[in-house]
Order: sequence, then structure tokens, then C-alpha cells
Amino acid sequence: MALGEHTKCFPDADDVIVGKVATGIGSGFIGNGELHRGAMGAAGDLGHIAAPDAGDVPCRCGNTGCLEAVTSGSAIAAALRAKGIDAHTSADVVALVRVGNLEAGQLV
Repeated sequence: MALGEHTKCFPDADDVIVGKVATGIGSGFIGNGELHRGAMGAAGDLGHIAAPDAGDVPCRCGNTGCLEAVTSGSAIAAALRAKGIDAHTSADVVALVRVGNLEAGQLV
């Protein structure tokens, strides 16, 4: 995704960071015009870093307190369901925000 954004939208930029929030949370880093993959190929995998105030919220990876567990599309959908709003996927959350649902907008 970062390579595509760099090539199509920012071809003259040497440094680009692209973020993505959906089922998980990720990013891509382009520095000095090159994609940086990291030592294990997971340089942009931000979803499983510890999130402030996430406490013991379980994550699908088996750990607790991951950024993904509290801010991914599925986590936001779960928070909305807990408030009685019908949301099951990231697409549902986006649709609610687009129609002006204030509850969804506050969580995003």
C-alpha cells in the first residue's frame, strides 16, 4: 500500500508514511525513496504495540492491551454494539460515520 501511494500520489517525495486502520492496524514506511521492511519484515505492524490505557483488553493475537484491540475497526464495531448500535465490521463503522452517527464518529 505504501509503495502504491508513493508511486501514484507522492512520486517526488523521498519520505512517506502510510497508515491503515481496518481489521488490524498497519503502516508502511518509505525513507530515502525505499520501502523499509524491518528486520523481520514487520516494520509497519503497529497493531500489537501496547496502547496507553488499554489495560487488559484482549487482542486476537492472544496478548492484552494491544493498540489493535482498542482502535481497530472491529474493536470500534464491538464498542458500538455494546451501546446497542448495529455494527459488526469496519465497513459498518465507516457507513455509520458517513451518515453522521455521532456515537460512531466519537469513537473513530
